[in-house]
Amino acid sequence: MKKPIIAIITTTLLFLVYSCEPGKDNASIEPNDTIDQANTIGLNTEFSMAIYPHLDIDWYEVEVPGQGYLQVLVRDVPDLYLVARLATYDEWGEEKENYLTGRRKTPCAMHIFEEGTYFIKMRDYTTYAGYWLGGQYSKYSEDEFYVKFNFIEEFDPHEPNYDVENAVEVEFGEEYESAIYPRGDEDWFKVNVEEQGYLQVQTRNVPDELELQAYFAVYDEYAEEPVEVIKDKANIPVEIAVTEPGEYYIVLSDDRNRNESKDLFNWKVNFIPEMDKYEPNDHFTDAKEIGVNDTIRLAIFPRGDKDFFKITPETSGNLRVMSKGHGDIEPSVALYSLDPDDPNKLIELKSKTRIPADLEIEEVKEYYIKISDRRHRNASQDLFDVVLRFE
Repeated sequence: MKKPIIAIITTTLLFLVYSCEPGKDNASIEPNDTIDQANTIGLNTEFSMAIYPHLDIDWYEVEVPGQGYLQVLVRDVPDLYLVARLATYDEWGEEKENYLTGRRKTPCAMHIFEEGTYFIKMRDYTTYAGYWLGGQYSKYSEDEFYVKFNFIEEFDPHEPNYDVENAVEVEFGEEYESAIYPRGDEDWFKVNVEEQGYLQVQTRNVPDELELQAYFAVYDEYAEEPVEVIKDKANIPVEIAVTEPGEYYIVLSDDRNRNESKDLFNWKVNFIPEMDKYEPNDHFTDAKEIGVNDTIRLAIFPRGDKDFFKITPETSGNLRVMSKGHGDIEPSVALYSLDPDDPNKLIELKSKTRIPADLEIEEVKEYYIKISDRRHRNASQDLFDVVLRFE
């Protein structure tokens, strides 16, 4: 009796092994063109599918155990621009699909913020010069390929912080860990500033895959455009001048939102008190009035800083501009006057010139001079002297 029993068990096990082998019986079942027809798929289970016929759409349903990331992994894909989109099901909505992401080129990962049932829509999205054109250029193929939905538990200690309303408050000088994952991830943080000065973002241990940048914003929930970006994306380390107390937002992301990494990096935000008594004077409307024979002590900080001053000579003549103690700064000066047809504009009388420089004053009127680094490449918190002599 033992031999027949062993044979039956062996046959059963072989059947189970081969029936579960990817690409054999574990295939997508049509029709699944709508969210109501979605195939239920287990996590970490490879299955086969095809985008056929033209404009075919395939929906899948998956149970996710908690906050983390849902990976859409693919292999042996024919000549398709295969995309995936994440949604939940809205049984009371006119449209049953409640989309949580845009289209993501596969392979991809999508952020999940809570346990639940999620739906993945897959299709080809080949376009003509970036235009969908009703799908007339979309591709299809009878050739099957393989897909697997994997789940990765949350590893970023600050998520979810993907927008201004979910920004995480941080303290000056404290070191934090973050990750830019999945592709397109932006991490929002906020700080409270009590006085005029500068915010400085620094990082270390940044993964090689990332081109990490930061931008800065302020938020007014009652404004027509609640989020106002006050400094565009820039490579880190980066600084920004803040002239008023309040809440400021720091957003970390990849350069063009094309790269991702599951590896954590270290970063911090510092507050640097104002060191230049003439600030804020980055715009001519904030220019500080000085005499034509004054010595002014200023700093070119942060990178890209420009300092405007207003002078009113009593006669025509030559204004000699000199400097000392400027270190790596390459100080330059430019001369302007107000546009008589538009008081909100300046007319350039002498373009940016490396100091020492001579500025010809032809009339008795108000003039504006702008001091900056010659190529806006250098910056320093150290003060240096700019000396004016009128002849």
